[in-house]
Amino acid sequence: MISYAASASNKGKVTVEHERASNMEEDKASSPSKGKVIDVGNATDIEMAKDILKTLNTEVRSIPLQQNGPKPRRSDRCIYRVPNLLRNVNSKAYDPNLISIGPLHRENKRLEAMEKEKLKYFKMLTAGDGMDEKKMCDIVISIKNQEERLRNCYSENPILISSDDFVKMILLDAVFIILFFLESNDDNGPKILEPWMTFDIREDLMLLENQLPLFIIQEIYDRVNPRSQDAKAIPFLDLASCHFRKESLLEARHFTDLLGSRHFTDLLRDLMLGGAIVQNDDRQPEKVILKKDKFTARASNMKNHVEQASASNMEDYVSSSQKKGKGFDVAGSDSDIDYKDINNACTTNLERDDKLSASSKGKDIAITSSISNPELKIEMTSKITEQLIVKVKELSSKQIRDHCCIYRVPKSLRNVNWKAYTPLLIQVGPLHREIKRIQTMQNHKWRFFKEFTEQDGMNKEKIRDLVVIIQNKEKYIQLCYSEKFNQINSCDFIKMILLDAVFIIEFLKEYKHPKNFEPRMMFDIKEDLILLENQLPFSIIWGIYYEINRDFQDVHETWISFLDLVTDAFGKNTGGSFLNRVTYSQNEQSVNGSKHFTDLVRHFMLKGSIERSYSFDPVKLKYSVIMLRKAGVRFQVTRDSCLVNITFEKGVLKIPQLEVDHNFERLVRNIMAMEQCLYEREAYICSYIKFMDHLIDSAGDVGLLVEKGIILHWLGDDAAVSNMINNFCENIGDNYTCFGDISQELNAHYENHWNHRKATLKLVYFPNIWRGTATIAAAILLILTFIQTISSVKSFY
Repeated sequence: MISYAASASNKGKVTVEHERASNMEEDKASSPSKGKVIDVGNATDIEMAKDILKTLNTEVRSIPLQQNGPKPRRSDRCIYRVPNLLRNVNSKAYDPNLISIGPLHRENKRLEAMEKEKLKYFKMLTAGDGMDEKKMCDIVISIKNQEERLRNCYSENPILISSDDFVKMILLDAVFIILFFLESNDDNGPKILEPWMTFDIREDLMLLENQLPLFIIQEIYDRVNPRSQDAKAIPFLDLASCHFRKESLLEARHFTDLLGSRHFTDLLRDLMLGGAIVQNDDRQPEKVILKKDKFTARASNMKNHVEQASASNMEDYVSSSQKKGKGFDVAGSDSDIDYKDINNACTTNLERDDKLSASSKGKDIAITSSISNPELKIEMTSKITEQLIVKVKELSSKQIRDHCCIYRVPKSLRNVNWKAYTPLLIQVGPLHREIKRIQTMQNHKWRFFKEFTEQDGMNKEKIRDLVVIIQNKEKYIQLCYSEKFNQINSCDFIKMILLDAVFIIEFLKEYKHPKNFEPRMMFDIKEDLILLENQLPFSIIWGIYYEINRDFQDVHETWISFLDLVTDAFGKNTGGSFLNRVTYSQNEQSVNGSKHFTDLVRHFMLKGSIERSYSFDPVKLKYSVIMLRKAGVRFQVTRDSCLVNITFEKGVLKIPQLEVDHNFERLVRNIMAMEQCLYEREAYICSYIKFMDHLIDSAGDVGLLVEKGIILHWLGDDAAVSNMINNFCENIGDNYTCFGDISQELNAHYENHWNHRKATLKLVYFPNIWRGTATIAAAILLILTFIQTISSVKSFY
């Protein structure tokens, strides 16, 4: 058996080797000799190959032609698309939320609304002192002459934007950034933008794909800044670094240390690496050792310098815009302009093709060439400038913001928890008019309106009077909303306001004794009526209620004032029973001055608040409840009716009781969103929540506050309260607070080592009378033992 198997194996090997040898001979015979032409096949194969080559040539010709001149240098590129491998992990981290800067996100429709704000800033610039058409032409020509370098800064090449549009984009973006920085560092903050926008814009300006090269912003800043030639004028890099520094407590550095920064993302990196020590090591050349103590903010002197200089700069812009004869005279003729300097500035080293063929999303885009002829370049520059001014003139001469009080919740807040801002059962006003799932409540509104028209004293003339009241205030009502409603005609708008106002009035009248609603519906409707986006102006509801009951106020003894109806419904059991401790009066200015129901509840929450100083760029509390307790801070609950009345005296932090239920989050999120839009510099509820967020880091912190009676909750778990409070402040701006002084005192108390020693003695050895007694007894025993030992030693000698 064994010999047979061996024989079979040998026979198999011989067969395999024979086949290999045969295959090698065939390959050798079929392989062409050197220098001989290979037979490519028959005519069909050749025709197929020609078709493939023709298709490739067509695709090559469709690629946009590069500009004449040298190829872009790799060293110029500094603004890149984020690689897909990184973007796929978290795409939201790289996309702007509010504003597009540069060309990479220019086609994003969601960001187009901010283009109008850019034009407002450009209008503010052109109205400034010393800004005439010649100066603007100089700036446009400067951008035009550096267009090739600017385009080469982006990794996408070519950028499919025409030359004129590219220059306008750079100019508008740079002017916006410059004036936004100057305003943001002023104590009064931005004057054109809505308060909530500043946080999102600052976040967007840090994104890699959302950048302009710093050199062009610096150059335009030097040209438009009326104090740029002043020796005391603040350099732009100092202004920018101070603006971004507070984001991550970065180190303040002189602008000469930041001259190598190419854009704001690069500037942030340089600030983060301030004080880094680079060790040259041939074996590990990439090794960088950072000095840990360099990552502390020591920028108070520079901050003061920036605020003073930027305030002076903004005074030049704002005050000059009110002077006559100093503005940008667009109607002036070309003969009024001295073009001598412009002609000298024109160069011939940026020649481009007359037309650059390209395609983007199926459309051909013609890119106008730079022209070496100075006269043609002047004509092109004037054309760009006039186009900008035409768009600026289309803006209203005065921004109408006095009446606006009902806002769309910013997307950065809505993305955290959209359910908190969306009505569950009923829509009020125009902002949620198109939601299909809650339109069934329209039948209830009409039923209420039918009962309303059948009341005593109601007739056709009375209803006509109500329609006239709304019609006369239609423009005012529309100005109360942050959005325009062109898709709603005047007739439908008036009917909607009347129907919603009557429904709210009838709902409030039935609140205590409901006849037409189930208890569940009463609760959901009241919850929906406190949402920021689901509001009617308070004054219009009040006016309709007064008109309805005007003839009955002196006749019926049971007549109830509108403020009594409102306080009964919203002053009690709304977002926490802490409001039950608040007393109300009809004549209080806080109630009468409310803009809508969300604002009314905020006024209830702030009733009886102590006067506080609201500070800009404040000190933040660094330490949690548990850490402060280890430093000897004592926590004490107060029965104050106002949540924000927090005090710190003699090592005791006194905090009013906070009652948290399942409805608390929805209420607080809407009030915080309203403060971000309407009360940024009086955002007391935001300040309170941020202060509590700094105090609470874990369930243990909540547990200690619960033990002290400061927090009373019905969520079932201390961790749930901790998570809720910690999530409140996501995407909430932190420029202002009314607890900066308390935070500074608490930080100083914790950083005093003597307080830690006293706290250890108290917490470890004297936490209660029994432990204290045992500690004293042990100390006495130790002392007696020591005395006895000494006596024994003396007697021995």
